[in-house]
This record gives sequence, C-alpha cells and structure tokens, in this order.
Amino acid sequence: MKELIIMNTEIEILITTIRDEIVKGKERIEQRIENEKTVTYWNIGKHIHTHLLKHQDRAEYGDSLFALLSSELNIGASTLYRTVLFYETYPNILAARPNLTWSHYKILITIRDVEKRKEFEKRVIDEKLSTRELHDIIREYRKDKGYKKGKHLKETRGILNTY
Repeated sequence: MKELIIMNTEIEILITTIRDEIVKGKERIEQRIENEKTVTYWNIGKHIHTHLLKHQDRAEYGDSLFALLSSELNIGASTLYRTVLFYETYPNILAARPNLTWSHYKILITIRDVEKRKEFEKRVIDEKLSTRELHDIIREYRKDKGYKKGKHLKETRGILNTY
C-alpha cells in the first residue's frame, strides 16, 4: 500500500513538473513571436525609409507610397508610418530591447525626448508594465508637462462652389 502512495505522489510531482515545463515553453514561444514581430516591423520601416530616401525629390511621393503599400499589403497606413518612425527612432535594432513588445514601442516612439524615452523603457522592464500601464503613465507625464492634444482648426466657410 505504501508503494502505491509513494508512486502516486511521485506521479503527481512528475505531472506538476511537466505542466510547469509546458507553461514555460509557451511563454518562451510567445516571447520569441513578439521579438520576431518587433524585428519584422523594424525591417519594414527600414525598407520604406530607404525607399523614401531614394525618392525624396518628389514631395507627394510618400503619401501615395503609403496608400499603395497599405492597399497592396493589407496593412494600415498608420502602422506603416509607425514602422518608419520606429526605424528612425531606433536606427540600430540591437538598441531595441527584447523585453519590449511592438505594442510598447508603438507608444514609446511618440516620446521625442531620448532620455525620457529611455527612462520609460527602463521602467517598463523593471516594473513589467503592460502597454495599458505604459500608456497611462505617459498620459500622466504629458498632462504634468502641459501637453495638449492637437489644436483643432476652426471651420470657416467661403463662397459656395468657389475653390
């Protein structure tokens, strides 16, 4: 009878250990997927940025390029703009931290002050902040600094059918 109890306890420990390994494995897979997603968006930004530099003599080219890429690739134009901004903000992919996700970077690239952005990066890693928490912290930072959302243009009306 004792052998059955010991064997059951050993089996329970084995099952628990295997379950823990499965959970850890899934977490590692999700982390790798997030890292690859980040690198992919960085590479997309690099390709678009390089292409735009080749055609910088044409003023309207960028807008039409983003519209074309958006429709052909079925990726939102705003996402494509963000990839370029991501590449410009982090020109060296090795400078990007693997602990941060693409969602974190989408928020961080809006911070122009390099030192403040690095401070937020460190805080995300140290405190394991979610993107929602990071967004809230940055909103509070901007509120304290007196940032206001973009000013709305006042509508004025002219003469009908006159351009």
